[in-house]
Amino acid sequence: MTNTFWTGPRPRILAHRGFVLHPETSQGNSFAAIDAALEVSADVIIETDIQATADGVAVLLHDPHFTPAGGLAPIGIRAVQASALPSLELPDGQTVPTLRDALVQYPTARFNIDIKAALACVDVAAAINDARAWNRVLLTSFSRNRRLRTTQLLERPVATSASSREVAACLTAASVRSARQFRRASARFDALQIPERAGRIRVVTPRLVRFAHAAGKEIHVWTVNEPATMARLVAMGVDGIVTDRPDLAYRAIEGS
Repeated sequence: MTNTFWTGPRPRILAHRGFVLHPETSQGNSFAAIDAALEVSADVIIETDIQATADGVAVLLHDPHFTPAGGLAPIGIRAVQASALPSLELPDGQTVPTLRDALVQYPTARFNIDIKAALACVDVAAAINDARAWNRVLLTSFSRNRRLRTTQLLERPVATSASSREVAACLTAASVRSARQFRRASARFDALQIPERAGRIRVVTPRLVRFAHAAGKEIHVWTVNEPATMARLVAMGVDGIVTDRPDLAYRAIEGS
């Protein structure tokens, strides 16, 4: 991994949709949430979700529907033109930001960008290219096609993490103890971002961490909010913690 995205300190703290201490009154994926996360540490990575407006503009939004202020019914972001975003205030007074604006507003921050809409791929790439942000973004998606389509439009390579199918292939390789199979399964990305467990099945294991590190890949675990669990995972060797509580993660990791 030669991209300078990876030069920051480890274990990495990835602030899940920024930092929202009071979700009942505040909005994730907003500039206020990003500000709060970066106040914890300038090294925090902002994890954000990307949807697309009707005209294909990439916006920081987890769900395809959102509720504007004023008690209006939820509306679909795919029905909204980007030009209308500044007039659509959210209940906490924030507006839905574009990825382009976020990369400009925070010119030194690193972003973990989860592409949730195929329509957003072109604008995600354009925003990264225009901001010359190749060394401070990590692209991910549950869809390998969305991730590859976006990276193909970039002027320079960026850091990436695995799709759902690629994660499954890596887990299979680790389960059968095949380092060669693992290297082949992980050849197209730099990191696996995974939950510690899927139901009763343990996903993150010392063996998986060893196989990933032997192949030159990182392991980031989501979404972890208990300091004791963070410390245990870091002791296991994971490279990053995706969390709603970057403040607690910072203290837990400092003390580990």
